Amino acid sequence: MPARHEGAVSGASRWIRTILRCDSSHPDLANVLDVIERLGGRPYRTNVLLRGEAGTGKEGLARALHALMHGSRAPFVEVHAVGRADRALAELFGAGSRPKKALVDRAEGGTLFFDEVADLPGEVQFRLAELLRARPGAQGGPTVVACTERDLGAMVQERRFRHDLYHRIARIVLALPPLRERPGDVRRTVIWIGNRVLGRHGDPRTLEVAGDRTGDATIAVTPGAIEALCAHSWPGNFRELEAVLERALLLYLGDGDELEASHVGRALGG
Repeated sequence: MPARHEGAVSGASRWIRTILRCDSSHPDLANVLDVIERLGGRPYRTNVLLRGEAGTGKEGLARALHALMHGSRAPFVEVHAVGRADRALAELFGAGSRPKKALVDRAEGGTLFFDEVADLPGEVQFRLAELLRARPGAQGGPTVVACTERDLGAMVQERRFRHDLYHRIARIVLALPPLRERPGDVRRTVIWIGNRVLGRHGDPRTLEVAGDRTGDATIAVTPGAIEALCAHSWPGNFRELEAVLERALLLYLGDGDELEASHVGRALGG
C-alpha cells in the first residue's frame, strides 16, 4: 500500500481498504486514490460522476465516497428510476398520489445514487437539474453520485442528455479502469475475492498465492492458475472474476489444497 494513501483508510469503507491494496500505476486508478485521500483529509460535499464498464466497482466506490463525505450513518438512497417518466418522477419527487416518501426526501443530508444516470427520461433530467440548482448538497440537500457506462459528454453534444444536469453532476469525474488494463491487480484481487467467496459459503479454508503462504492458509493458488487468470480479458471485470473463482473453488477444486490452471480453465469455460 502506498504510504501517501494510508490516511484515507481511517474510518472508511471496506471498498477503500480493498482498493488501497491495488496497483496505482494506472492513471485513472491513481486519480481515484488521490481523490479518496483528499476527501479523507479535507472532506466536503459535492456531486460525483463515476464512469466505467459493468463490474468495475462503481457502486462500491459510490458507497466509499458517501462514507467520506457524509459518514456511514447518513442515508444512501439508490435510484433505479428508468423507463416511464411518470413513474420515475413519482418515485424520485413524490409526484401524484403516492403515499410513499420520495427518494429525494429520503436522501436528505446524504447521497442519492444513480446506477445508470444516462437512462433517466428527459423530464426526470429536468427536475433533477432544478433540484441540484435549488438545493445543492453543500447546503443540506442530497449529494448525487451518478454512475454510467456511456460517454455522457458525447450524449450532451448529441442533445440526448441535458447539459445543465451533466455539469451539475460532474463536479468530480472519476473513471474506473477495466480489469484487462490492470493485469498487475489480478494476482492481488484473486486472494481477497477468493476468500470472500469461501467465507460466504461457509468454507473455513483461506487462500494465498503459492510462495506467499504464512502457514495459516489452506489453499495455495499456483503460478499456473495465476497465469491463466491474468491471460483472460475479463469482459465482466470483477463481477466475472468472482463468478469464475466461485466455480473454480467450490466446483472444481473440491477438497484439494492447490488451485491449479486446470481448475481455472474449467471455471472459465462456464
